[in-house]
Amino acid sequence: MTDSRWKTRDSNMELLRIIAMVFIMLVHANFRALHYPTADEMAVSPTGVFVRYLWESLFVLGVNAFVMLSGWYGIRFRLSRLWELLFQVLFFAVCIITIACIYEQRWPVMRDLGYLLLSDNYDYWFVKAYLMLYILSPVLNAFVERASREQLLQVLLLFFGFVFLWGWIFKGAVWLKHGHSGIFFVGLYLLARYLRLYWVDGVNIRKSVCAAVYLSIALVIAASAYLLLRTNHLDSVRRLFFYTCPLVIVQAAAFLLFFTKVKLKSKIVNWVAISTLAIYLVHSSPFWSKAFYDQPIAHWFGTLTPLHFAFRVVLLVFVTFWISIFADKVRKAIWQRLQSKFPSLA
Repeated sequence: MTDSRWKTRDSNMELLRIIAMVFIMLVHANFRALHYPTADEMAVSPTGVFVRYLWESLFVLGVNAFVMLSGWYGIRFRLSRLWELLFQVLFFAVCIITIACIYEQRWPVMRDLGYLLLSDNYDYWFVKAYLMLYILSPVLNAFVERASREQLLQVLLLFFGFVFLWGWIFKGAVWLKHGHSGIFFVGLYLLARYLRLYWVDGVNIRKSVCAAVYLSIALVIAASAYLLLRTNHLDSVRRLFFYTCPLVIVQAAAFLLFFTKVKLKSKIVNWVAISTLAIYLVHSSPFWSKAFYDQPIAHWFGTLTPLHFAFRVVLLVFVTFWISIFADKVRKAIWQRLQSKFPSLA
């Protein structure tokens, strides 16, 4: 990506990209770093349990919104961009493994090699799912260009009907993995393409309506989870926070549409947004999260007051955010140097 390109991007949607990634970090600071609230916690601190459910329901749309941004603009497949993406993943994996070895005072071992190859099911699952979407994007774009509005809508209805039935209500399609999969990203991509091409111009929805839908769904999810926990329906509680949950998908769409109404031009926002994937690559690395993200958060949760805990988490998110952004600028400079030496990468 050239330096001139980030200066001309739509800052309102780039701001959404940044916020979606921050939401992902905040979600990981809750149910990933800690655990789902239990009935015992409900008995001791019902308010605290509801606050945690509200936290999750406000931010759980982050992944869906981030993927839908790709569908909003449409991915332009280029091998050079694919190589850059793979280099970005490798760069951060190598850097974090090096830090882990120094921190743990050890030499690299076989599990480090497995991590570099993303061999485990959840080693950068988002990267693997997005790679599948990226590889399929020329096929998806060709379909969208040739299909009529009715055909695209029919495919979307059938696709999400399948997802809701066998990927959310029942467990009949385990490969959907609650939305942690490339095939689900395909559906989000097509949904965003449909909204951009056929829906937005024909339906004038105010920002206030989009915001109300987003907040209302968050409250509904949080209240439903709270009531389901009181009746000990733990599996149903978890389903409310799946990426395949219809409420979460509608919430992400409303959030996306809200930002289409925002008017913003900012080179700084664009400069930051172009490196947002680095934030995921840092804080979701199993080596980084264990020592510098999930474990500290779990420790603070058990030892600090709620207000002090929230302050620490926000501070950690802030620090991790900027470490990742500036590290990616170094990665980008190295990549540009490699491109100058090896023109086939450009």
